[in-house]
Amino acid sequence: MPEFPNYVSDELFHFVGFSHSDKHEDNYETLKTILADGWISYWPHAKDWGEHRIDINWDADMVKGEFLIPTVTCFADIPYECLGLHGLKYGQFGLSIDRSYLVNYHARPVMYLPYLPTGSPSYSGRDLITHLKNTFIGFEKLVVDPTPDVPSVYFGSEPRTVEQAIHSTSRILQKQFLAYLKPFNALLGVDNRDNYYMEREWRKFGNLQLQQDHVRRIVVHPDFVEKARHDFQNLNVLISPFPTKGNINEELTIGAVAAIDTLAKLLFDKGIITQQEFLQKLNEESATYQAMIRLLSR
Repeated sequence: MPEFPNYVSDELFHFVGFSHSDKHEDNYETLKTILADGWISYWPHAKDWGEHRIDINWDADMVKGEFLIPTVTCFADIPYECLGLHGLKYGQFGLSIDRSYLVNYHARPVMYLPYLPTGSPSYSGRDLITHLKNTFIGFEKLVVDPTPDVPSVYFGSEPRTVEQAIHSTSRILQKQFLAYLKPFNALLGVDNRDNYYMEREWRKFGNLQLQQDHVRRIVVHPDFVEKARHDFQNLNVLISPFPTKGNINEELTIGAVAAIDTLAKLLFDKGIITQQEFLQKLNEESATYQAMIRLLSR
């Protein structure tokens, strides 16, 4: 995606420092535990795929995210070089997973619902959130609760009875809609810790098993990079410092040079191309990109 290099990411990040972002030693130990266990998990952090459970607090505030609590693990669709804001809330220790791997295990983006703290016109904002909550409560009390329970419909199959249709609709509303709904205050600045829209959150029901081929990167506070490279040397995963203004250009340059060097060695070793041919092509491409940059900066 060369036209939008900083817009989305093909690696999604999971950070471990929510509510204690400045406790670097503790967060590093949590990251070590995740990588040793091989699971990203929700509390109580079982080493398995976890439950698919939803807890409903009927009198709780849906705006605050307290009404319906799903057992999910969470990830951020934020490019590596743009993680600075995310780290204010979640700390500087985490790892990234291939987007395709997460999609394969049913992860998807949440649905953000904006509201104004001082109220907004009907059919949107807090009024819409209240309407969604009360409609769901009414449906559960008046339709679902009086309906005898029946065996579940196979996923993707059409319900054959009224009872099956009612219970299937209830499950879909809870698990496929309300569990992915996330209200946010639309007046908060982009750098506000409570502006959830900036998290670009994806959710997955249950836990996620880590497979090394799909762990793209380990991110740590810059002071922990050498320690991490020693502790995780057997993982064969890129270790990156949490991006700051001072290290992001260095990290990108080192990564680009390393990638080119690795590719060149593979091509030479396999006899696909000679060193002279490679350098000639590299110079041609460099000249092309330099011309493009000059054109764009006019």
